[in-house]
Amino acid sequence: MLLISPILGAVRGEGRMFKPPLSKVMERAIDDGLFPEVDLTILVGADDWQSPHDRSRTLCKSTDGRLVVADGKGHDLGRDTVCECLDGWLV
Repeated sequence: MLLISPILGAVRGEGRMFKPPLSKVMERAIDDGLFPEVDLTILVGADDWQSPHDRSRTLCKSTDGRLVVADGKGHDLGRDTVCECLDGWLV
């Protein structure tokens, strides 16, 4: 499974807050390691306030997944960054 800039709970940044429905359920599941072990790769931008890589790192640790952090990128990773990750993931 490949997740690109996933929203994994409520976040605050840049003077804004984003809280998707059931965000506490998602946060608790990540913190408590309730996800099954899956072949997981998460791609996030190093400067993405909507998808902080520390939360993605926690999920990857609990699922034995792989985290790819794109330096200098925010939530909009750009086509080249996504294509490069997809190329590696599909091999």
